Amino acid sequence: MKKLSTIIISSAMVLALMGCGEVEIGSDTNAEGPSSTLNYDDSNSSTDAGEVKAELTDDQFIYNNNVISILDDTQTSLANLGDYNKERSNLDKGGAFKRYDYGKKRGDILLDTFEIDGEELVAYILNTSSDIETARGISNKSTEDDVIAAYGEPTEKISENSDYLTYEFDGYSISFEVSPKDKKLLSIQYTNTPNYDRIKNAPKTT
Repeated sequence: MKKLSTIIISSAMVLALMGCGEVEIGSDTNAEGPSSTLNYDDSNSSTDAGEVKAELTDDQFIYNNNVISILDDTQTSLANLGDYNKERSNLDKGGAFKRYDYGKKRGDILLDTFEIDGEELVAYILNTSSDIETARGISNKSTEDDVIAAYGEPTEKISENSDYLTYEFDGYSISFEVSPKDKKLLSIQYTNTPNYDRIKNAPKTT
């Protein structure tokens, strides 16, 4: 199976390898350079499908008027995401895995990190909120057809309980989870692929 399938399907496997137990994880293009720290008001966004917002690159989205990038380090991500919900987050159970939960509802925005050699690495950012758009105007209000219109044919499509459309970029991927019943989006996952590879290949913790 290809690498991108492994990224989606084996998220739980990586957690097991890291000794973290059971945790739920909810055409080729190239991203530009490092992430921006500019603020951006997306309250009246009218981005057409496939058109990248002028202030954003594909690794980025807007949350609480801050630019969030899957390529940012953990401290930058935590600073830009703001206050997380301490009751819903998973930070104190030991092991290398941490999950930061943001938003009004459980799982609106999830930031998953792993500690490798004393460094806390961003692995995934999972978005299930309908109010947050990708740089090309796709949100969890969109459909599979909307995704393909905006991003083209996926690098890979796999089907488990849901369908997953995955697009590979330079240093990261974006995976869109699609309901097989009505073809509407359920979640959008950004994966930092170099960090994921380090996590996957790290020795299992005890």
